[in-house]
Amino acid sequence: MYINNCPKNNPDPQGGCVAKFLGRFPFEPMQENPLLGPSSSTLTKMGALRCDDVVNRQQGWRLVTCNWLHVGIVLFLASMLSLVTAVNLRDGSTLSVDMVVVGIGIRPNTGLFEGQLTLEKGGIKVNGMLQSSNSSVYAIGDVAAFPVKAFGETRRLEHVDSARKSAKHVVAAIMEPDKTGEFDYIPFFYSRIFTLSWQFYGDNVGEVVYFGDMSGSAFGAYWVSKGQLVGAFLEGGNKEEYEAIAKVTSLRPAIEDLTELERQGLRYAVTVSQKPAVSPPVEVRASDLLLEKPLYAWHATAGVIIAASIAAFAYFYGKKRRRW
Repeated sequence: MYINNCPKNNPDPQGGCVAKFLGRFPFEPMQENPLLGPSSSTLTKMGALRCDDVVNRQQGWRLVTCNWLHVGIVLFLASMLSLVTAVNLRDGSTLSVDMVVVGIGIRPNTGLFEGQLTLEKGGIKVNGMLQSSNSSVYAIGDVAAFPVKAFGETRRLEHVDSARKSAKHVVAAIMEPDKTGEFDYIPFFYSRIFTLSWQFYGDNVGEVVYFGDMSGSAFGAYWVSKGQLVGAFLEGGNKEEYEAIAKVTSLRPAIEDLTELERQGLRYAVTVSQKPAVSPPVEVRASDLLLEKPLYAWHATAGVIIAASIAAFAYFYGKKRRRW
């Protein structure tokens, strides 16, 4: 409030600072800050958390300073009176805590479609083309429960990457249905802040194999289920390394030795991703071979018939001309 100095920066006698008897420390007018505190410009100057400044202007220090700022004395008192010291669990037990992190999310509102479309796993069930039980209705993003080919089951994914790619697929399915195949998507999640980032592909089921330096900047994990690599996580990788874990997850290679997988770590994904794709073996059946001979015999027979026809035509035509 010393830096805010409302009497000097807001001399408007009609607006007026609140509690002028405090000298240099009065609060901003109620229309400026109804919580009895400084102006927004002062809060910004002192380090208030502004997303644009943090992300686009690299002012990461605001992540720390914002914790010591209060919009006003009303919020400060409310915060002091609502300190959390314990949490009551569902089973009736109580845990003493110093801090609580609350995760708040949403659920798809599918009530509008009940009785009209087939619902599954909290969303609208769709086929590989993302069509619902009514073929003229498509569903994308968080609300779509679609078949994940890699896992052989229907899932509903809540992430921006899935939303974007499913939307793109639906547009293609509507505009060019004959040229568009089924939606083939490997579950993908990511997050990043400044120079830190991580990516995850696949499924987090089965045994976990960790690799890398957990105290350093690059580390990760593989998930192995029923002898196959089904998921991969990497923190602090580069573009090539992220592409490698994405490819190795889509390939679902067989894993026989978890210890060896741990030893190789990220190098395993890079090595597997660089191997040339192996063409699937072509099955040759006896019936296919038998078709080849009649095919060439038919060509030869047809050639002989055509040649004989031409020769006969030329013979009779020449004989007739001699009679003239």
